[in-house]
Formats: sequence, C-alpha cells, structure tokens
Amino acid sequence: MFSKKSLPISIALIMVLALSTLGLAYGSWTETLTINGNVTTGTFDPAFYGAWYEEYETTDIASCTAAVSADGQNLTITVQNGYPGFSCEGGATILNLGTVPVTVHDWPETPSTPFFTISLHDVAMAPVPNGGSFVIAPDAIPPYTTYGGVYFNFTMPAAETGGEGLNYSFTYTLLATQ
Repeated sequence: MFSKKSLPISIALIMVLALSTLGLAYGSWTETLTINGNVTTGTFDPAFYGAWYEEYETTDIASCTAAVSADGQNLTITVQNGYPGFSCEGGATILNLGTVPVTVHDWPETPSTPFFTISLHDVAMAPVPNGGSFVIAPDAIPPYTTYGGVYFNFTMPAAETGGEGLNYSFTYTLLATQ
C-alpha cells in the first residue's frame, strides 16, 4: 500500500500532471489582429470668380461695374448715374475650390428688384429654373473647367419717368450645400 512518505510525492506528481495539462490548454498559439483607420474630411469652398460687365451706352454718363470680394464670397454690382434707357449686364463664374461636390440652389422665386434681373446658369451654361439646382464637381486647380455662373441684367426702360435721384439696394443670396 501507500506509505506516508509516498502521499506527498503522489500529490506533487498529480499537481505537476494537472498543471502541465493546463499549460497545454493555454499554451496553444494566439495572435491579435488590429484594425487601424484614418479618415480625412474634404473641404467645401464654393466661390465667385472673375466678375465681368458690359455697358450698352456711348455717352459715358452712367457706369456699371461688377466685382468679386477677395474671399470670393460676395459679388457686388454697382450702377451709378443710371437713367431711362441705360442698360448693362454682367456676371461672375461660380467655382468649387474645395474637394467635395457643391450643389448650388436657385431662388425659389425670382427676387423683385427694380430694373434688375438675376439668373443662375449650370455647368453647361443652361439657365437654372427658379427653385432648381445644379452640382459643381471639385475643380480647384486652374484652368477651371467645371463651373456655373450668375448673370445680371440692368435695364432702366426709356419710358421710366420716376425714380430720379433714388438709390436702389438689393441682396441676393445663393445657397450652396454639399
């Protein structure tokens, strides 16, 4: 039978056997897989560019100018000394200087401003209907090949009898969304 000396040895042997079996279960190979991600968002930068105007007058009495602000966010149209029969037109290009597409929306209804009409034109230079919109793809490197346009026409009818010495101010806001 067992002696008192062999009992501690037997227990020790059973412990070694149990731990080695446990070691085999935990000793199998493992590896951890890692997913790393990096997201960079694009830029959204619609802007007016290259304002132009043309006067239809030969007397140099009235003048018409169009200018784009340094940041490209404002187009200023100025008519000075307008009179019955004077007209001019002009506009500016609308660019997408960002890296994501820009959707430009026209006004839901034509703004009412004495003597002025404003129209929006898409990338094919076709007029955009009231409430319509068009998309400008990113094109931040000259020469710009994808753009829309905004055009204005100022005409004071020759039959206009009122409005002498008046100042007309207006603001049109275009909505650009991503």
